[in-house]
Amino acid sequence: MVMTPEAWTVVGTGVVILIAIAASNRQLRGEVKALRQEFHGEMKALRQELHGEMKTLRQELHGEMKALRQELHGEMNTLRQGYQGESKELRDEFRGEMNHLHTEFGQLRERMAKLEGLLAGLREAITGRKAAA
Repeated sequence: MVMTPEAWTVVGTGVVILIAIAASNRQLRGEVKALRQEFHGEMKALRQELHGEMKTLRQELHGEMKALRQELHGEMNTLRQGYQGESKELRDEFRGEMNHLHTEFGQLRERMAKLEGLLAGLREAITGRKAAA
């Protein structure tokens, strides 16, 4: 088999194409590697940014929760003081009413004792008249 100039041209063209493919594959591999590294770097930066934002949000939430607990504690103290004040007023009013009733019962007992004495005197007067008659 004898190689003609046209055959050599075809072989040379094939070799040039294979070299170009190999070079472009190396170039593509390098670009893919660079893109992969860039992607990993961006992912790391995003992870760090997200971590920082989560930490900030956690701190803000903690601060807000603390403020709400303090506010709730203050409101509960206010309610408790109001309840204790109202409770004291009701107890005092109840004691006053009980003292008033106690006084009225005492007066009622005295009047009943007087009435019993008068009734006893009346009975004696009636029975004494009957006996005298």
